[in-house]
Amino acid sequence: EIVMGLVVLNRAKAVELKQDEVDLWNRPIAIHRELFEEAEDDTGRDEIKATLNGYRMEKRLDQYEHQIAKYGLYHSAGWLTGSYLWNIMNALQCSNYFSDNEPRVPARAALLSAIPALGLGQLYNGSFTKAGMIWTIQTMLVYQAYNYNRLMSSALEGRKEAQSTTELNGYEAVWIGRYNEVFRKRNMFLWYAIFFYFYGIFDATVDAHLHDYRHKIQLEPMIDATVETVGMKVRVDF
Repeated sequence: EIVMGLVVLNRAKAVELKQDEVDLWNRPIAIHRELFEEAEDDTGRDEIKATLNGYRMEKRLDQYEHQIAKYGLYHSAGWLTGSYLWNIMNALQCSNYFSDNEPRVPARAALLSAIPALGLGQLYNGSFTKAGMIWTIQTMLVYQAYNYNRLMSSALEGRKEAQSTTELNGYEAVWIGRYNEVFRKRNMFLWYAIFFYFYGIFDATVDAHLHDYRHKIQLEPMIDATVETVGMKVRVDF
């Protein structure tokens, strides 16, 4: 958690630096806007407008980078919070206060686990540590996929703006690259989320089957005095 806390602080500093880079464009944009309004001929206006649009697009790119840094901060803070909650759940598990060997219904555990991001199947089985893990991983994977989807929308808007302005056509390829990058990451986290969703169901079902294994599987010594042998007897109840 200390390491994650340092990562969060570092990401917060990165967000501030990116915001400073965005703010640096305010003055040249304001100056060229005034020059555009004061220009007396169309030729001068066109040149100033081209420069002004270029500044605006560069600011938009920096705003996009600021958005990436901001989401990175949110992701780090989310994982830190999840780690903290997981430690609490793990402490409850290690206390053995809620432990029991009573049988569980596997179908019920599976149905509860089918509700995403809550770890209800694991809680039903008394596996608090795993429940905390399910909460953290499933929630954060979906949240990260959602934020990358928002970045995709921002990249599409930037591309449309570049397409609609003649002097910004060269920026279209830049926005396409930004879009493709976050598109791959969005899909990657979606696949991870789907995998861990089904993992949660499978894990809860198996744990429910094995929850009362001490009653189902018994290991007993076996002594036969007639032949002077000593062995072990295993009894398994299905």
